[in-house]
Amino acid sequence: MVNDLTLQPAQVNAVSKYSTPEVLADVLTASDYIPYIQLVGASSNLAKAGNFQIGHFGLFRGKEPIDLGDSFTTVVLSWRPRAMEFGEDVISIFNPENPEFIRIKTAAQNNQQGYVFGPEYLMYLPDFDELAVYLYGNTSSQLEAPNVQAVLEKQNQVNEYQPITIYSELVENRKRQSWHVPCSKPSETPLEKMVNPDVLKPVLEKFNNPTDSEVETVESGEERPM
Repeated sequence: MVNDLTLQPAQVNAVSKYSTPEVLADVLTASDYIPYIQLVGASSNLAKAGNFQIGHFGLFRGKEPIDLGDSFTTVVLSWRPRAMEFGEDVISIFNPENPEFIRIKTAAQNNQQGYVFGPEYLMYLPDFDELAVYLYGNTSSQLEAPNVQAVLEKQNQVNEYQPITIYSELVENRKRQSWHVPCSKPSETPLEKMVNPDVLKPVLEKFNNPTDSEVETVESGEERPM
């Protein structure tokens, strides 16, 4: 038996007659689910299990996250408010005037476990050719969010993408407790590629026009963006 690992001539560039770039963009975004970015801290299940380095960012689009390292380059495309409650299911509220949004926000401000809120950004990661969301949902990330917001606003003013580098930094309080926080700065590397408009359009539409609320069923052991 011969184990030939090379493509046969008939396989090269062989696609279905229905396999057009437009169809691919549509089926890839048929779900409301958009991959998300999370800064993995010491309390994360991934870190506790030794499956992910503390202080690295993970790109979650399935059960196995992509390790983005301790920094990554991104372009911020849009933002929306989001409040989340974590339990047997994950409840997300996008309308800040919804009483449930206010309830979750209040609980988060009172440091109750399982509640987060803040600005959520739609980002493009050119090094990975991925679209993802990043929720600045806790106190540490909320302190950095205005810097990200300023880049988005400048970008809209000058009508030119402004790539930034998001990196993790270890901070310590007076009690000598330490944790990682997300920081940002202008990217030192020029932007050389951008997301395909056919892929971006439906994702941007869904991101900018969410339902008032949604409920996700979380599988056992699955990480969520706390």
